[in-house]
Amino acid sequence: MRKGETLEIHEVKKSKKMSKAHHYQLLYYLYYLKNEKGINDAVGIIDYPKIRRRETLKLDERNEKEIKNIIKRIGNILSDKMPAPQKVPACLKCAYYLNFALFKLIYCGMKKLKKTTILCPMEF
Repeated sequence: MRKGETLEIHEVKKSKKMSKAHHYQLLYYLYYLKNEKGINDAVGIIDYPKIRRRETLKLDERNEKEIKNIIKRIGNILSDKMPAPQKVPACLKCAYYLNFALFKLIYCGMKKLKKTTILCPMEF
């Protein structure tokens, strides 16, 4: 929404919690508008209707540097090689093992369950 020469970006959050992630999301929008679209005069507003609060954010040098750093770290994570799955011992008493055992019985047709070392169940 334009107010005079300034572009206002409104973000409405249904949550009752005010989160740092909400700030970063809006700051990224402002960063994108500035660096990709050439819009320098934008302001971000986060509305929390359930707690009747409103926060206004502007992309300053410190925030812009922080967003650049986050984008760089995300790029580093994406470019790294994915680690190999690790074998972990399965506990016969924990809910994870029971859920995994049911998964194997239903989808894999295993008749006998025994204490074993397993890989992540998502590999099936």
